[in-house]
Amino acid sequence: MSFQDLLDSPSPILGTWSQIASAEVVDIVAASGFAFTIIDTEHGVFGLETAAELVRACNANRLEPIVRVPTNEAWMIMKALDAGAGTVLVPKIESAEAAQAVVAAARFEPDGRRGACPCVRSGDQFVRNWPNYAKKANRSSGIIALVESPAGVEAFPEIAATDGLKAVLFGPFDLSVAMGKEGDFRHPEVVSALETMTAQAGRSTCRSSCPSSHRTWTRHAGKCTNGRPRA
Repeated sequence: MSFQDLLDSPSPILGTWSQIASAEVVDIVAASGFAFTIIDTEHGVFGLETAAELVRACNANRLEPIVRVPTNEAWMIMKALDAGAGTVLVPKIESAEAAQAVVAAARFEPDGRRGACPCVRSGDQFVRNWPNYAKKANRSSGIIALVESPAGVEAFPEIAATDGLKAVLFGPFDLSVAMGKEGDFRHPEVVSALETMTAQAGRSTCRSSCPSSHRTWTRHAGKCTNGRPRA
């Protein structure tokens, strides 16, 4: 099952975070019934080598692996996809230009600028037919923009309209800190920003997601026909 399959589901999709460098924890996440997990190389105390093993554990459990890279760098996105991640989550997206750069980094030429190497896990180590693989990868690789700053909120309509962007994830805690609310993600101004973005996402083709501990977003997402994935 790909991330696109999850997006096409008629029901809300539930996933969780993996910040512990343990394949056994991934086993537990899958056995608990979650559809995806976000393997966090931004805040988790491990790198891509460990993330690649967690991706393998996800694959073994038919759990969609989403790798959060530390920053919006093309080489990080490429290496996460090469390692077998079906989807990448990129933090601190604050403009349409940044979102476009993410999409380009995840697509092979002529659709993007992803570096091409057949001898990687995602390409079955050159066993798979390259042209077919490249076309499928360009079509199915998931791209999620993490919006978690006032600049991102302001630019959100343009970010959500980015061609090739599969979904957006809201970051309430980071947003509250950036807004000077010291981690109070239930502050009325933070809630208002999240509600505004949720409504804007509902008027676009881009799906929206948010940590479901944020009750206000969870309530309003039910009114948003495309706000399905939840973390």
